[in-house]
Amino acid sequence: MFEATLDRMNEACQHNNDPFGLDVPSADQAHNCARDGWQFIAVGSALKFTPEGAAAVAAADLLVLFKPELVRY
Repeated sequence: MFEATLDRMNEACQHNNDPFGLDVPSADQAHNCARDGWQFIAVGSALKFTPEGAAAVAAADLLVLFKPELVRY
């Protein structure tokens, strides 16, 4: 049910051209979310983000999944 709710929220945001996303626990999950069209993805939390975790995220090459024109702040 939680994942279905996330899917509905993502669809609504895409329909309105608004970014959607949240924190995910791993680079693998971030890849899946990016493929689903999420535009905001934070990997890990500030408390768990170690140098090893940062290296794993960098090695996952997540940036190739994003379109620069969709990034808004």
